[in-house]
Amino acid sequence: PKYRDDETKPSRSLLACCAVNDVPCSASWINYGEIEKLWGILDKFWVSDAEFIPHWAPGPVTAGKPLLASYKGKNYVLLIIANLTKEPASGTVKLDAKTLGIPGQHKITNEFTGKPVNQPLDGIKIELPARDYTIWSITW
Repeated sequence: PKYRDDETKPSRSLLACCAVNDVPCSASWINYGEIEKLWGILDKFWVSDAEFIPHWAPGPVTAGKPLLASYKGKNYVLLIIANLTKEPASGTVKLDAKTLGIPGQHKITNEFTGKPVNQPLDGIKIELPARDYTIWSITW
């Protein structure tokens, strides 16, 4: 119960591993608030109807470290970016806007904070704590 209810870090570590690899999670042994955040974002974008773009395959979304997974929907790309290492990490995410169908008029948002991200699609800089993740959307 301590790790499930009181400390969110173990739950965020587990969700980072699962979310970046398109693995479903349940709330049985995880902090309910943390999984609700993830489920809320995934439901907001209807990712069950989206195309999963795996980080391990060549494609229109690339990143060095940290790892990355993406979903492509009708008018959005959802980036799940995870650092699965035991040290803080930084990296650059690059999106092929043409292949993904992202128009010139788009908006990048950090879905956890709701704040806009003002970076170019071909060089989004990211920094993440150890064993953690974030979710950014590109919408149009």
